[in-house]
Amino acid sequence: MCRPTTYPRNRSRILLTADSFHCTDEKGEKGPLPPTKVSTLLTVALFVCVLIISEQINRYFITSYGTDLHAVLETERHRHIIARHVGVDGFACLIVAYIGFANKHLIAECMTLKRENSSTDEGSLRRIYTYQPRAHQVL
Repeated sequence: MCRPTTYPRNRSRILLTADSFHCTDEKGEKGPLPPTKVSTLLTVALFVCVLIISEQINRYFITSYGTDLHAVLETERHRHIIARHVGVDGFACLIVAYIGFANKHLIAECMTLKRENSSTDEGSLRRIYTYQPRAHQVL
């Protein structure tokens, strides 16, 4: 079985895939560690830019084609609010839902109907205190 690709922690990069969250120290011994703050900030800046572009595209289409569809869309402020909800809120929820669905195997043991004493269960402590690179992707 192949090990996931690990990257040295001192290298800054944009974190787009789940493999990019597997970081090690400079010697490659400790891991997985969370990515650097610079990498996280670069990724957040990229996603903010994508969300702004998505909002502007929705604003353009609502202004161009949706003004006559409903009386609410006649006011520019209402068009901007709807473009924000569709372009930013809806798109961000879609991204987080996709990442959660793709990584549902990480919480599969939580999604059972039979619950035993989960407060002292070793699995629950492991889920809380173990770094999961794929879970960091949602942040």
